[in-house]
Amino acid sequence: MSDAGDVPSSGPNSSPSSGGGGSHPGTPRGTPVYSVDAQDIIAAIERPNMMPDDVPFHRGLLPLLDLPSFGEPDDDCGDPCPGSMYFCPSCCTVHQKPHVCYRYDCPLHWAHAVRRRAAGSKDAAGVCPQLDALRRYLNAYRDDNQYFHHLVISLGKECRLAANEPLERELETVREIMDEIGIQGLVGYHPRAGDNEDHEGDDRGDWKNRIGKDTDWEDVREELEFRPHFHIVGVAPFIDFSETPEIQSETGAVLHRITQEDSNISIEDTEAMCSAVTYVLSHCGIYDTDGDQRRLAAWMKGPDIGRITPLERNKAKIQATVYDVARDTLGVEPPNLECDSELDQDEERQGNVDEGPAIDREQRNPMLDAWDTGDDVERVGATSTGNGVTIDGPPGPDGPAGPIASAGSGATPSRSTDLPGRRDPFDTPAGNPTFTSSTSSTSSPTRSRSTSSSDDQDDESETCGTRLRHISQANEYLLDREWNESHDDGVLDVETAYRSYVTWMEAKDLEATDDPTPLPEERVTDYPPDD
Repeated sequence: MSDAGDVPSSGPNSSPSSGGGGSHPGTPRGTPVYSVDAQDIIAAIERPNMMPDDVPFHRGLLPLLDLPSFGEPDDDCGDPCPGSMYFCPSCCTVHQKPHVCYRYDCPLHWAHAVRRRAAGSKDAAGVCPQLDALRRYLNAYRDDNQYFHHLVISLGKECRLAANEPLERELETVREIMDEIGIQGLVGYHPRAGDNEDHEGDDRGDWKNRIGKDTDWEDVREELEFRPHFHIVGVAPFIDFSETPEIQSETGAVLHRITQEDSNISIEDTEAMCSAVTYVLSHCGIYDTDGDQRRLAAWMKGPDIGRITPLERNKAKIQATVYDVARDTLGVEPPNLECDSELDQDEERQGNVDEGPAIDREQRNPMLDAWDTGDDVERVGATSTGNGVTIDGPPGPDGPAGPIASAGSGATPSRSTDLPGRRDPFDTPAGNPTFTSSTSSTSSPTRSRSTSSSDDQDDESETCGTRLRHISQANEYLLDREWNESHDDGVLDVETAYRSYVTWMEAKDLEATDDPTPLPEERVTDYPPDD
């Protein structure tokens, strides 16, 4: 049996109903090509009622949402707080990290929020791990090869729908178009585009300079215009868009498949998929919920999305890839969680690097393992197997059977749970700070040697190099007698920090909120909410 997980006995072995087979230049031999049926898509576009001409022009238009990073930071953004403390299980040094708010509109931490949405956290699978698992699943249980694609859909900036919530109604139209094409995946709403943009590229370099703490909205708005459109990064067989000119001439809608230069390939591999996802999420609009929460206008759409949960080992690899590409697409570096405290000579001679009690890997933040394989981090490339996903059956009355469900659990995502106005699990305060460790080994700490003078060996000193643990894990160590006895001198520092963390947590106002995605009844509690 493959490690694709527990698969329902009646798997989706049939191909998508839309489209037909055939050959296409640049596709592997025998790979079906699914053509876009122009008339079906035209019918989907024209199905919604349009706003009458005598209604004020602004009614029915898609909303001009805010872009990430142009809000105000919290008062404590970047400041130390008990919730951002870490400790070293080897030398007992307590490290204070800056507070990260994970708000999309924060000029300091918007990129951290986007990266977490792409990579996932303890309570959410993450867009990129979901897409990777989706392709593995479809490759295993469908006859045709599945690939990543990057599409753009625009119904025109003057499209006025007769609906109280135009974004919700147009998103439904986009979902119908996706069903006709046979693609599942991420849908991101972009309210603005550069005034010099076309649909021939992703203008990634331009957007990096348009948002962030070093940009001013009054300057940026001069090079942007209201041009609402949707980006899709999803999984499907090869797609033939040769009939899209007919769609545009009849409806004014633009459907475009972004490809690499001089190539028919849209997204070559998993790393390119992670780049595309972080790019799309970086400038999605931000909408306000009824509970005064600010959410990113991005959703996962597709009948199989809610059935699949990435395996932890694959999720960690994809998360490491997201953190790697985010340097370029988001301009944010992975934090270093390696203890840099200098060891005294006695510790160096004795090799006192006991890391304390063993921690169950299933109870640890997978991001802490994502970089543990050093330079040998495996990149998940194209595969025709189904390995690497856990398949959940249809949800029962108490929620899905699997450990984490993505938006819209079950065979068909529900419009009432994954549209604006509802909670998004990727943005819920519950969860844990998403940090990676450095490339230290899980079996032993990595020691680094710093030398102030190459001529004087006595000046050499070693730093601890052990991977740090979040202070919320300290109680596991403090209750371990062997660890206490072997770290007698530093235990009090760790205990004091842990007590301050517990007091801080008790004082925080952690209001319960409704998530659109039914999460497991037994939540992991060994990591704190985002501070």
